[in-house]
Amino acid sequence: MTSIKQKREEYREIPLDEVIEPDGRLRMAIPDEQIETLANSIQEYGLRQAIEVVKDRSKYQIVYGERRVLAHRKLGLKTIWAKVVVLKKEEIILIRALENVARSELTPIEEAVSFGTLKDEFGFTSEQIAKKVGRTFGNVKRRLDLLRMAPGVQKAVHEGKISVGVAEALWRCRDEAHQEYLLDLSIEHGVTVAVVRGWVEQHEKEKRAKKGDNTGGGGIESTFEPKTTYITCEVCDGGFDVMKMEHMAVCPGCKKEIKNAIQKQS
Repeated sequence: MTSIKQKREEYREIPLDEVIEPDGRLRMAIPDEQIETLANSIQEYGLRQAIEVVKDRSKYQIVYGERRVLAHRKLGLKTIWAKVVVLKKEEIILIRALENVARSELTPIEEAVSFGTLKDEFGFTSEQIAKKVGRTFGNVKRRLDLLRMAPGVQKAVHEGKISVGVAEALWRCRDEAHQEYLLDLSIEHGVTVAVVRGWVEQHEKEKRAKKGDNTGGGGIESTFEPKTTYITCEVCDGGFDVMKMEHMAVCPGCKKEIKNAIQKQS
């Protein structure tokens, strides 16, 4: 007797030209070098995990495994090993979001979009998302905050041109034109979070001073809106308020030893 699970899924080779990208795809553009690396791995070792698809009329819509599809096409292959499943639209959205987050190759922005889907489509809170995907509340909140940043900042994070910490520091600059200017500087010079924070703080001081001058001695009105911004600790990987950040000059070897010692204790 065929089980319900067997009716809902079946493994088989499917034609690549019948595979279509996910409806409402979560990913931004996937860098060519990542597809190249995956294609080389598949060519040498074969496909280690089947993609998952749902039947969409005469085509197969990807639930997850888009990179593997692109890598197969790059290799000029005609078919791909797939798990064909029967799912409702809501199930597809949930599975795709959870599966995407579980994959280490996602960029912070792609993770953010996945978390945003869980929040918007299913009404999950940050705490509920953190439980479902095995992350800390701080990590989930930081990813969701990325979606509120300027498109240029998001693009730079997605492409690996700046870190999440640098993006968060830039976000504290409420002057959009100046933020874009600082973003260009950050990409060009590969600066640290501390440097960007210094730039932003200096700009805010200059704005306050200028506004104070214009009030004719009536006092300085702050235009800066206080906001808690979380960054990741480079030693324990935990999230903490950027305003509580401490600096310590250490060489790479000592940093590694400190991190290893903390991990052994936890």
